[in-house]
Amino acid sequence: MEAGKAVEKKPGIGMYALAVAAGTVVILLGDWLLGVQLEVFKGIHTFTFAWMLALLVVPFASGVAVSAVLRSRMGKWLAYAPPFIARCGTLAYLLIAVPGGESIHFSVYYWGALLLMVMEFGNIGGFLGDYLFGSYHKGGKAAKP
Repeated sequence: MEAGKAVEKKPGIGMYALAVAAGTVVILLGDWLLGVQLEVFKGIHTFTFAWMLALLVVPFASGVAVSAVLRSRMGKWLAYAPPFIARCGTLAYLLIAVPGGESIHFSVYYWGALLLMVMEFGNIGGFLGDYLFGSYHKGGKAAKP
């Protein structure tokens, strides 16, 4: 190792778990504040402005939160997990714990597309978070002027 070079300490599994938990909390809190359940399809009345925010902006913020906690290049990869955990958990809750499933008109095709979209927006937030929090400017060729 050369003198004067800083060694980047990689986050451990505890930090990964904390980042995923933080991202999941952001999604669940966002859904709660917006009063939206993405998994419940109620026809054309489903698609409101709050629904769009919950579909696009909340997972994006979750990805940024994951990158903010990690501050390493793994943020973009771990940003897939919180939307997956939150959406699967919410669906399981609606199907198991809610009596009658709140009359869910459940379609695997609707839910699958929804899941892919929230995961991708989470990943985009993770990419932006990695860039904003300097993960790509910590040594190496990118850091040299």
